Amino acid sequence: MTQMSALPFIVVEGNEKKLWNVQATGDWSADTATGRQYATDLLNHMASADNPGLLYHVAKAMGDGTRFTGIECGFFTHLAAAALAG
Repeated sequence: MTQMSALPFIVVEGNEKKLWNVQATGDWSADTATGRQYATDLLNHMASADNPGLLYHVAKAMGDGTRFTGIECGFFTHLAAAALAG
C-alpha cells in the first residue's frame, strides 16, 4: 500500500495536507498528460488503500473550478474514461 503523501500532487507539511498542489506549465498537451498520470496514480492508490473516498477530498481541494487548467482536464477525462471502461 502506498502512502497518500507519495502521490505527486499531495503535499504534507506537518499536520496540514494539501490534496491538490499542482502547477500548470501552460503547455496544454503536457498539462493534460500530467493530469492523466495523476488520475492513474490516484486510482492505483485508492485501490491499494481501499479508500475510494479520497477522490471526493481531492476534487474538493481543487476549489470552485475557476482555476481549471489542462491538468484538471486530463485528470477528470482520465477518471471518466476509467469509469466508462468499468
